[in-house]
Amino acid sequence: MRHPNPSRFPALVLLSIFGGCSSGLGQQANEVVLCPGSALKVAIGDSTFSINATGARTRKVETSGIEQIVRLIPRRERWFGSLGLYTADGGDAHILVNIEEGWQHFSSEDELVDWLQSAKRSLPLEYTSDGLVVAGRYQTRPLNAEAGPEAALTVEVWILLVNGKRPANLTGAHDSQFKSVSLLPMTCSSPKPFFPSSARQIKGRRYSGRAIDFMAERGLAAEDVERLIRDGERTEEGGRITFMSRGGSANLFFVETRADGSVLEIG
Repeated sequence: MRHPNPSRFPALVLLSIFGGCSSGLGQQANEVVLCPGSALKVAIGDSTFSINATGARTRKVETSGIEQIVRLIPRRERWFGSLGLYTADGGDAHILVNIEEGWQHFSSEDELVDWLQSAKRSLPLEYTSDGLVVAGRYQTRPLNAEAGPEAALTVEVWILLVNGKRPANLTGAHDSQFKSVSLLPMTCSSPKPFFPSSARQIKGRRYSGRAIDFMAERGLAAEDVERLIRDGERTEEGGRITFMSRGGSANLFFVETRADGSVLEIG
C-alpha cells in the first residue's frame, strides 16, 4: 500500500504498486472485501468516496463529481501482504484509476497499529473500530504537466485481521466518517487460512512478523535488508527511520525501522 508506483501519470505521487497477475484464478480463492451488492461511503479529509460492488470483480467508484467503473484482477500470489483484487491501470484516456482490495494479516494488534501509522503517510485514510480501512486520493493533473491523463484516482479497501479475527475498539478509529457501510456476508470468497508470523530476532536484529512474512513472500534474506539499511537513502519522521532503495533489487524498495533498529515494515 505504500511504495513507489510507476505509472503513466508521472506528475502525481501515486503510492500504490501492483504486480502483474493473471485473471485466471478463481474468485473464491481470493481475500475479497466487497461481495456483489456491498457498498461503502466514506468521508476522507475534504473528499467523499463511494465504492459499490456491481459484480464479483467490478467496482463503481465515485468522488469529486466523477464516476468510474473498473474490473478488478484477482491476485494469484500474495503481494505486499494482499491476496485480494486489484487494477493497476484502470480508467480511460482522461483518468487513471488504481484500486486495491483485500485483507491484511497481523500477529498482534500492536503490529496492526504500526501498519496503520505507516499507511497514513502514503494515502489519506479512515478506519473503523473493527478494522475496515478505506484510503483514497483524487488528483487532477498539475497545470505545468504536459503529459499524462487529466486526473488520477487511487482507492484502497482493506479488512484488517489479527490472527484471523477482526479487532475491536481500535485506537484512532473514526466510525462516524463511514457514512454508510453495507457489507454482505462473505459468501463470494473462501480463501485458505493465512497464519501471520510473530516478531523475532534474526541475526541480531528484531523483525516484526509483518516484515518476516514479506521477506518470505519476496524471497528476501536478512542480508538483503541489511544491505538496504547500509546503502539506502535515509529519512526520519515521527520516531521511524526509512531507508529507500537507490535503484537496487526490484523486490525491495524500502525498510522502515524504529530508532532502536528493529524492523517494522519492509516493502
